[in-house]
Amino acid sequence: MTSTIATYYANTQARAADALFNSFDTNDVRKTNTMTATKSTLKYGKDSTRNSAGALDWIADPKVIRLSELYLIRAEALWQKGQYTAAADDIKKISQRAHLTTTVNITYSTPAELYKIIADERRRELCFEGFRLYDLGRRKESITRGADCIATKCTVNYPNARYVLPIPGKELDANRAMQPNPEIN
Repeated sequence: MTSTIATYYANTQARAADALFNSFDTNDVRKTNTMTATKSTLKYGKDSTRNSAGALDWIADPKVIRLSELYLIRAEALWQKGQYTAAADDIKKISQRAHLTTTVNITYSTPAELYKIIADERRRELCFEGFRLYDLGRRKESITRGADCIATKCTVNYPNARYVLPIPGKELDANRAMQPNPEIN
């Protein structure tokens, strides 16, 4: 039996936004292994391997949490505690793994600059895994998509009801006193 995630990605094409695509440097294997040069579609490989013919073989049970995600969580927690050098070291470990031929150095002048580095690395490392909306909401940041946006709403200012997920119809039917999200339900 295949996993829902693998089935979804096996039959779906995704397009990286220009800002995301351009955030990867040319030496980053995450860019070259998962995205085409034209970025119109992904050669999605996060939960797959390539067989001898070059086709994607999907694993049946992708990992729910990865070591890189734990490093990202710890880096942000260390930053919150004012342990900036340790936070930068965690980010360096993740970024260095993605740069096989170059040495990565994490340089920053202010804590705010380091926090942006952490947030940008989290965006690159966890792209297309469903974290972005939650990260923006947790950090109380607005959604601002670039000129390549094809969505009906390209800017959503925080706070906004669109940051709250819709309540499933079954739940609304089961409890008539429950109030739906007026913009989403």
